[in-house]
Amino acid sequence: MKKLTSFLFLFFFVAGCARPEVTPTPQPRTSILIKEQEKILAEIERHRPFISSLQGTARVEMYRQKLRVAGKQEIAIKTPGYMYVETINPFGSMVSLLVADNSSLKFYDSSTNKLYTGRPVAGDLSKLFPIYLDVSEVVNLALYQTRIPPCDRRLIYFEQQENWYRVICINHRIRREFWVDPTDFFLWKQVLYVDDQLQLKITYKNVQKIGEGVFPYETILDFPPEESAFVYKWSEIDINPDIPKSKFTIPQFENVEKVNLAAPLPME
Repeated sequence: MKKLTSFLFLFFFVAGCARPEVTPTPQPRTSILIKEQEKILAEIERHRPFISSLQGTARVEMYRQKLRVAGKQEIAIKTPGYMYVETINPFGSMVSLLVADNSSLKFYDSSTNKLYTGRPVAGDLSKLFPIYLDVSEVVNLALYQTRIPPCDRRLIYFEQQENWYRVICINHRIRREFWVDPTDFFLWKQVLYVDDQLQLKITYKNVQKIGEGVFPYETILDFPPEESAFVYKWSEIDINPDIPKSKFTIPQFENVEKVNLAAPLPME
């Protein structure tokens, strides 16, 4: 089955436009291996902004090859694994709705009136979107959390060319890279590889101070295998609001066709 990100392009105004300028991951010319990792990891954790929830509206620009799509999303996110993402077209109609909690994942596609249900795990989420991460990991990405996950193998380099630390975390088929500023230890980029193939690159921009922490007002998600990218620009945002769990429920849709993500999906 094709990833459902492709159907989103049918609901927005589409215009010819080049892909956003995403700075490619540089090929480091001079890398210094850091042997004393614990000190760097402690600094990253100490400077990590404590954000457990957010709610707001983001303008979303979606690019696929030379096509550009613009719309907005109403978003609510809460740790450890709660998500509410409603995509709205320029006419104010719902395009799609993604809802997840700690035990379930649901995605409604208004174009087909189908409701996809599954678990909040990478295997089910990857059937909807080109990303192989659990919902809880996506929540951490969205909340700008620099928490380094447990690793089978971990390496830390200081990249002299970019003047950044590069933390590499390897778990079986998955390799994740965290690019961190050596002065303020803010996270500026994350990269995900599966079987040594680049799957996702996240670039954080326009990082601003909010309360006692910081948050990026612009985030670029680049999916090289799909030749697509998403640019999120927050227009309204509330950091650490008290979001009731009732927010993360999906409404009843009439005559909806239910699809189980845990079962094999037919090719389209």
